[in-house]
Amino acid sequence: MRALTQTQVSWILAVTICVSVAILGWFGHAAVRGWYGSSLELADRRTEEAAMLLVSALTKDMQGAHRSLLLSAETANAMLGPPIDALYPVASAFARYPYAEWFFATDDITKPLALFARRDRPASWLALPEGQNRFPVVVISNPPISASLTEHVIADVRERRMFSVFETTFAGRPYQVIARLLYRTTRDTDTVAVYGFGVDMTWARDHYFPELAQQIARLKPATNGVTLSIEDDAGRQVAATGETGSGDNDVRRPFPATFFDSILLTPNAPMDVPRQDWTVRATASNDPTLAEATRGVTRMLWLGATAAIALLLGVGLTVRAGLGNIRLAELRADFVSSVTHELKTPIATIRAAADTLVTGRITDQDTQREYADMVVQESKRLGQLIDNLLTFSRVTDAQAFRVMDPVRLDSLVSTSLRRFDPQLRRGGFAVTVELPDTLPPVLGDVTALQLMFDNVLDNAIRYTRDVRSVRISGRVASGAVVLEVTDRGIGIHPGDLPLVTQKFFRARNAGQGGTGLGLAIAARILSDHGGSIAVRSTLGEGTTIVMTLPLASARARVAMV
Repeated sequence: MRALTQTQVSWILAVTICVSVAILGWFGHAAVRGWYGSSLELADRRTEEAAMLLVSALTKDMQGAHRSLLLSAETANAMLGPPIDALYPVASAFARYPYAEWFFATDDITKPLALFARRDRPASWLALPEGQNRFPVVVISNPPISASLTEHVIADVRERRMFSVFETTFAGRPYQVIARLLYRTTRDTDTVAVYGFGVDMTWARDHYFPELAQQIARLKPATNGVTLSIEDDAGRQVAATGETGSGDNDVRRPFPATFFDSILLTPNAPMDVPRQDWTVRATASNDPTLAEATRGVTRMLWLGATAAIALLLGVGLTVRAGLGNIRLAELRADFVSSVTHELKTPIATIRAAADTLVTGRITDQDTQREYADMVVQESKRLGQLIDNLLTFSRVTDAQAFRVMDPVRLDSLVSTSLRRFDPQLRRGGFAVTVELPDTLPPVLGDVTALQLMFDNVLDNAIRYTRDVRSVRISGRVASGAVVLEVTDRGIGIHPGDLPLVTQKFFRARNAGQGGTGLGLAIAARILSDHGGSIAVRSTLGEGTTIVMTLPLASARARVAMV
């Protein structure tokens, strides 16, 4: 055989180098693309969560005074009595709801109103009496705004409304006023009492919305790298937590700029408060995930150059690293895709049911109750998924967040069964509970243990096909309480049993749905409590989850009694 010439060897070497660099470039490009794509999806999700967090906080807080105060019998008794009886409840309300500038009340709409004003932030048109009393609430009899309030309230009394909600302007200041109307009889239009509160919309725009946005922005890691802003119905910025320039991720979510719950006003709702939809905007312009992805691209380019210089050794090492990065990108993408699917399913169901109810096409009360129950159950499902994700998003020791108290497992089981009762009834499950009355309490964090058991019960329901049966039993063994949940479901392949408590792992016969976090979270919570988890399963016959928890101390058990 003729020997290869030096030139041929050089060409072969050159071709080998070129092929190696090309292979390296291909693997590097695929890895970077997958990594950056996954980072974009994670940034999108973080931005969406931050926007919804602010919308939820705004809606809940803005409707808080209407829901908790105006519907409270305790508040009504305090407001309808002598003014001195209402001082402390009003002071407490001022502390909880900073947007309420003043409260007012009267036991008869034909009589003068009593106005309860803030001492630290009185209305510009209100002259406070002089004196040394530094109590945070000042009582004003027959205030200047009394005629304006009475005029609007009387109009709503004629319509037999439960609430009087209106906008008014006094001394150049726009106000939203929300009041509760109480009637003597079902036929008489005279009111026993009127009490409510007013919100200075100018102050709320200048102070309330910016301060609440800043409070939400401090919740890490949910808002890490995300800039939050609030815009009014004209697109003008009301509040921002940073620079709001355009970014790769820009999410906008509307919310009603009203300090009342419109659902409580139906069906005879006042029509003199126009709906104003403001907007929450979340921008991931400084998202650390995207920054890390960009840095990763740069590092990969340097790695490719180094591998090219190192020839075959560099190519081999880089290919191995590239394959590892591709696998990592696929795992991240699969996880994001699975979680996105799990989040969209209950959201789509909730939206469809809510849209159907809002349109008013369904007038039958039983059907309405069925749709409302559907919304509640899907909300619980969504909340459990979010709890699972938040549990594994913590980077510190979970025990630092636990409050350890004696916990009775029969109460824990009863709570979970009530939560899952619609699914159990809808699926025709036969549930057997065998918990002795003498079962002692365990020492643990009730919230964490509830999440643990909810996940185990959810798995038992989710992976049952033909024989719909769930058995829950408990016993004491070796100074610990052993809680078992047995189903007659599809079972787990023997090769998957050692891996089912690892996060993101899903058994090969699990089918569609799920995130692979349920048993992983249960195992983590049990570990944090000094307990353990064991899984026994026969493929096609069912699975038993065995949870072991240490007993509460004798001293702790005495404290429970």
